[in-house]
Amino acid sequence: MEEVARHVKGVRGDSRIDPNHFSFQRPEPGHYKVNPRSKLEKDFLAIGPGAEAWLRFGVAHHAPQIKHTMSLFVTLAATRGKWFADDIARAAIDAGLITSTDIEAMADNYPVNALATKIGTAFNIEGPEPETIEHASNSWDGFYTPTPPETSHHEADEHEEAWF
Repeated sequence: MEEVARHVKGVRGDSRIDPNHFSFQRPEPGHYKVNPRSKLEKDFLAIGPGAEAWLRFGVAHHAPQIKHTMSLFVTLAATRGKWFADDIARAAIDAGLITSTDIEAMADNYPVNALATKIGTAFNIEGPEPETIEHASNSWDGFYTPTPPETSHHEADEHEEAWF
């Protein structure tokens, strides 16, 4: 009876939890170690810090089909390299993209200039300007202007068919 009397009573539905009763106090809320529980999660986190940052970002923004997108990153790491998948993850965070469709689009439109930039950085040479994946972008203006074929001045002789 004495123990019950020394605690402050709460209103029904209002919890009265004393944080001093719990031995584990986390210094920074929200920055916990990610513990992989499956092979997919282990492979995904092995990509690099960009992948872990993308996972935190995806969870915070309620990414749909997160395991499917994680498997896409693992596939990118296996086919194009961990650095590539890690770069895509970091770029996706910067762009605010979390769906697998967005990641696929970035991967399809990213490789040439990303590799050239990395090579340029490694050898201290200037790489090409980064591409944009934005639709209706002015960066593609003038990239390809079809030229009409030159008209032939050859006339068919009596042995050639005129329609040829």
